[in-house]
This record gives sequence, C-alpha cells and structure tokens, in this order.
Amino acid sequence: QFLVLENTDFLSLIDFNETLSGTTSQRIGELCEQIGKTSISDDVNLSGVVDRKKLGYELLKIILDNSQVKANANEILLRSQRLAPTLSYLEDHYDTNVTVEDLAKTVYLSVPRFYLVFKETVGMPPLEYVQRLRLQKSLELLLVTDLTINEIADRVGYKDQFHYSKRFKKLYGMSPSAYRQK
Repeated sequence: QFLVLENTDFLSLIDFNETLSGTTSQRIGELCEQIGKTSISDDVNLSGVVDRKKLGYELLKIILDNSQVKANANEILLRSQRLAPTLSYLEDHYDTNVTVEDLAKTVYLSVPRFYLVFKETVGMPPLEYVQRLRLQKSLELLLVTDLTINEIADRVGYKDQFHYSKRFKKLYGMSPSAYRQK
C-alpha cells in the first residue's frame, strides 16, 4: 500500500495492466529487491529514508505508466484534500478519546455526511481508522523504544493493555511482544 495525501491508497486510483514486458517486469523486481534491502537495514538515517522514498516513487511511476487511471480518481483526490484537516487533527490527537463528532467539526460537516465522505475516501469508518492509526504508531514505539507493552498501549490511547494486545494481534497476526522480538 502506498498512500497519497496521507490517506488515499494509490493503487485504488488505477487499474493495473497485469501484462508487462520482460524489461518492465525485471525493473519492477529490481526495485522491489532494492526497497527490501533498504527496509531491513539497521542503519536508520535521513539518506536511507530518502533512498526508500525515491525507489518507491520510481516503482509507482512504472506502475502508473502501465495502468489506466480510474474515472473517479480526481474526485477521490479532491475528497482526500477535503479531509486533510481531519487527518492532521488525528495525527495530533490519536491518543485521546476522539469522537466522530470531533472529527466532523474539523471539516465543518454534519456527522452523517462526514462519516460517508470519510468512509468513501479512506475506505473504512473514521473510528476504525483511528484504531489502525494507534496500532501503526505503536509499531514504531515497539521497534524504537524500550517502553513496556503497557506503556506503549497507554501512549497510543489504549487504557487497557489487554484490549490493545487483542486489537494488535487481530490486525498483525501476532502479539506486540512477538512483533518486538521479530
């Protein structure tokens, strides 16, 4: 999955041509291999981050050149821009008790209209997105800190470690402890 405008899956905007030339297939394979090598590197630095982004964009360009843009792609991108204030708000408040009413206010929509626009644009209901965002933030903490599982759960907005672990396992197929050891 590659997100554009922080919330729209790039691949949802195109119809990918599954028949590619040998040269194109080979280049895609090379890029995937390079991305894999840079992703598993223990050396986390700015240059590595930029290299991964560059490789990712090169891969996306090849995919785009071999795809048909969907008729509703521009409409989806416009809705994504409309939700930018909401997503920015969530980046700052994902660890709090966020309600759909709070989120709807960020873009001056009624709750039912906001719910519909959000779900159509992001592909999931707003509170499910919040849960996934919390779990995604917890992944980072599991990898780069020595915080306990309970401290991580609390830091990303879960007051109950058991509830956090249960949701984590449901989404990622393993417990937070197992993920950290991986």
